[in-house]
Amino acid sequence: MEELNREFETFYKEYYEKLLRAAFRLTGNKEDAQDVIQEAYLNAFKAFAQFDHNSSFGTWIYRIMLNCSYRYMKKRDKLPIQIFTAESGISETEFWNSIKSNESVEDSAMVEDIRETCIQLFLDCIPQKQRIAFTLRILMQLPINEVAEIMSLSQSAVKINVYRAKQHLKNNMEGECSFINPKSPCQCANWVKYLIDTGKIDNIPRNNSVKKWSPADLTLISSEMDFLSKIIRLYDNQPEHTSCDEFIVRIKEIISQKTLKILT
Repeated sequence: MEELNREFETFYKEYYEKLLRAAFRLTGNKEDAQDVIQEAYLNAFKAFAQFDHNSSFGTWIYRIMLNCSYRYMKKRDKLPIQIFTAESGISETEFWNSIKSNESVEDSAMVEDIRETCIQLFLDCIPQKQRIAFTLRILMQLPINEVAEIMSLSQSAVKINVYRAKQHLKNNMEGECSFINPKSPCQCANWVKYLIDTGKIDNIPRNNSVKKWSPADLTLISSEMDFLSKIIRLYDNQPEHTSCDEFIVRIKEIISQKTLKILT
């Protein structure tokens, strides 16, 4: 049994960062993503003795993670600007006019936080099945046959969902996000300045991420890459998190206490 546990731990460590990033993009929230991978670990740990080693551990653990993600996945019907203007009681026209007249803000950390939150809101607007297919196939770059197995779909169905997700993002982001289309009106730094000046900065949820882009990176993203390359780079952030070793120590404590229904 101890040898089996060590084998599982070795496998899980290999996939920890990838699972966390996928859960973060599916749920749109750092805390929810951590809950998902904790639940996925416990489910997988409990079932590992029955795992068929002739199949892929990666496909198996991704499917478990996905099943744990469903109840945390939010579907938003409004784009980021629509959410903000509705909550702030102003029209979109008023907002865009104010944005254009505002100077940019110098607080790069705040700009990065707002950008991260905004791009996640765009992803949250995609229908659930499309978001899953896009996250696994494009952002996680899993082979299409593995995505099909994880989602219990045909490969052609995965391709259709990925295509529709791309179209949703392109239609929504090209008209608003200046990093996707430099001619678009919404610039993160101007947006932050407007929110600060109007006392509405707290209206926007914050979603701190680990990877930060340098000004040179962002210039490259906004000007030289094609649409899909920009999307992949912008979504290539990870939530702040504990190391895998710390995570496993905490999970082992939970397992030893045997207080969760999932373990009985």
